[in-house]
Amino acid sequence: MIGSFIADNDAQILLLSSTFVFTNAIPSKASYIVLGCYRPPNDPWYLRSTPFWAQFFIVPVFSVLSSLANLQLVSDWKSRRNLLVMVIVSCASFAMNKVANHYIFNHSDVVSVIGAFTVGILGNI
Repeated sequence: MIGSFIADNDAQILLLSSTFVFTNAIPSKASYIVLGCYRPPNDPWYLRSTPFWAQFFIVPVFSVLSSLANLQLVSDWKSRRNLLVMVIVSCASFAMNKVANHYIFNHSDVVSVIGAFTVGILGNI
Protein backbone atom coordinates (compact mmCIF):
# COMPACT_ATOMS: atom_id res chain seq x y z
CA MET A 1 0.00 0.00 0.00
CA ILE A 2 1.42 3.39 -0.94
CA GLY A 3 0.72 6.53 1.11
CA SER A 4 2.15 9.77 2.44
CA PHE A 5 2.85 11.28 5.86
CA ILE A 6 1.53 14.79 6.50
CA ALA A 7 2.16 16.70 9.75
CA ASP A 8 -0.93 17.57 11.82
CA ASN A 9 0.35 20.81 13.31
CA ASP A 10 1.40 24.08 11.69
CA ALA A 11 4.91 24.06 13.18
CA GLN A 12 6.44 22.04 10.37
CA ILE A 13 5.31 21.25 6.92
CA LEU A 14 6.56 17.78 6.23
CA LEU A 15 5.55 15.64 3.33
CA LEU A 16 7.03 12.18 3.01
CA SER A 17 6.03 9.49 0.59
CA SER A 18 6.51 5.88 1.52
CA THR A 19 5.30 2.35 1.14
CA PHE A 20 3.40 0.72 4.00
CA VAL A 21 3.75 -2.98 4.71
CA PHE A 22 1.33 -4.75 7.06
CA THR A 23 2.45 -8.00 8.67
CA ASN A 24 1.31 -10.11 11.61
CA ALA A 25 4.82 -11.12 12.65
CA ILE A 26 5.09 -8.89 15.76
CA PRO A 27 2.40 -9.15 18.46
CA SER A 28 0.67 -5.94 19.42
CA LYS A 29 1.88 -4.29 22.62
CA ALA A 30 -1.55 -2.70 23.11
CA SER A 31 -2.74 -5.82 24.92
CA TYR A 32 -0.18 -5.13 27.67
CA ILE A 33 -1.49 -1.62 28.41
CA VAL A 34 -3.44 -1.47 31.68
CA LEU A 35 -5.07 1.87 32.55
CA GLY A 36 -2.67 3.71 30.27
CA CYS A 37 0.51 2.06 31.60
CA TYR A 38 2.59 -0.48 29.70
CA ARG A 39 2.70 -3.65 31.84
CA PRO A 40 4.28 -6.66 30.11
CA PRO A 41 3.56 -10.02 31.75
CA ASN A 42 7.22 -10.84 32.41
CA ASP A 43 7.69 -7.86 34.75
CA PRO A 44 8.34 -8.54 38.45
CA TRP A 45 5.35 -8.66 40.82
CA TYR A 46 5.90 -5.16 42.19
CA LEU A 47 5.58 -3.61 38.72
CA ARG A 48 2.32 -5.37 37.86
CA SER A 49 -1.08 -3.87 38.50
CA THR A 50 -2.76 -5.04 41.69
CA PRO A 51 -5.56 -7.57 41.34
CA PHE A 52 -9.13 -6.71 42.27
CA TRP A 53 -9.18 -8.87 45.38
CA ALA A 54 -6.29 -6.89 46.91
CA GLN A 55 -8.71 -4.03 47.60
CA PHE A 56 -10.42 -6.18 50.26
CA PHE A 57 -7.18 -6.02 52.30
CA ILE A 58 -5.70 -2.67 51.30
CA VAL A 59 -8.78 -0.49 51.96
CA PRO A 60 -9.43 -1.62 55.58
CA VAL A 61 -5.72 -1.45 56.44
CA PHE A 62 -5.53 2.08 55.03
CA SER A 63 -8.66 3.02 56.97
CA VAL A 64 -7.23 1.72 60.25
CA LEU A 65 -3.92 3.50 59.71
CA SER A 66 -5.68 6.72 58.72
CA SER A 67 -7.88 6.53 61.82
CA LEU A 68 -4.87 5.96 64.03
CA ALA A 69 -3.09 8.88 62.39
CA ASN A 70 -6.09 11.05 63.32
CA LEU A 71 -5.48 10.17 67.00
CA GLN A 72 -8.16 7.49 67.31
CA LEU A 73 -6.63 5.70 70.28
CA VAL A 74 -7.44 2.07 71.05
CA SER A 75 -6.84 2.11 74.80
CA ASP A 76 -10.32 1.10 75.97
CA TRP A 77 -13.20 -0.95 74.54
CA LYS A 78 -15.31 2.06 73.59
CA SER A 79 -12.50 3.43 71.44
CA ARG A 80 -12.05 0.04 69.79
CA ARG A 81 -15.74 -0.02 68.93
CA ASN A 82 -15.45 3.51 67.50
CA LEU A 83 -12.43 2.44 65.45
CA LEU A 84 -14.40 -0.49 64.04
CA VAL A 85 -17.29 1.81 63.12
CA MET A 86 -14.89 4.23 61.43
CA VAL A 87 -13.39 1.42 59.37
CA ILE A 88 -16.81 0.10 58.35
CA VAL A 89 -18.03 3.56 57.31
CA SER A 90 -14.91 4.28 55.27
CA CYS A 91 -15.03 0.87 53.54
CA ALA A 92 -18.71 1.40 52.70
CA SER A 93 -17.93 4.84 51.29
CA PHE A 94 -15.10 3.39 49.19
CA ALA A 95 -17.41 0.65 47.89
CA MET A 96 -20.09 3.17 46.94
CA ASN A 97 -17.50 5.33 45.17
CA LYS A 98 -16.27 2.33 43.18
CA VAL A 99 -19.80 1.31 42.18
CA ALA A 100 -20.85 4.87 41.31
CA ASN A 101 -17.65 5.46 39.34
CA HIS A 102 -18.34 2.27 37.36
CA TYR A 103 -21.84 3.40 36.34
CA ILE A 104 -21.46 7.21 36.37
CA PHE A 105 -18.12 7.90 34.70
CA ASN A 106 -16.90 11.37 33.67
CA HIS A 107 -18.89 12.95 36.55
CA SER A 108 -16.55 12.87 39.52
CA ASP A 109 -18.62 15.46 41.38
CA VAL A 110 -21.68 13.19 41.39
CA VAL A 111 -19.57 10.21 42.44
CA SER A 112 -18.13 12.22 45.33
CA VAL A 113 -21.62 13.27 46.42
CA ILE A 114 -22.70 9.62 46.53
CA GLY A 115 -19.70 8.69 48.71
CA ALA A 116 -20.32 11.64 51.04
CA PHE A 117 -24.01 10.77 51.23
CA THR A 118 -23.06 7.24 52.28
CA VAL A 119 -20.82 8.61 55.04
CA GLY A 120 -23.59 10.95 56.18
CA ILE A 121 -26.27 8.26 56.30
CA LEU A 122 -24.04 5.75 58.11
CA GLY A 123 -22.84 8.46 60.50
CA ASN A 124 -26.40 9.32 61.45
CA ILE A 125 -27.34 5.66 61.91
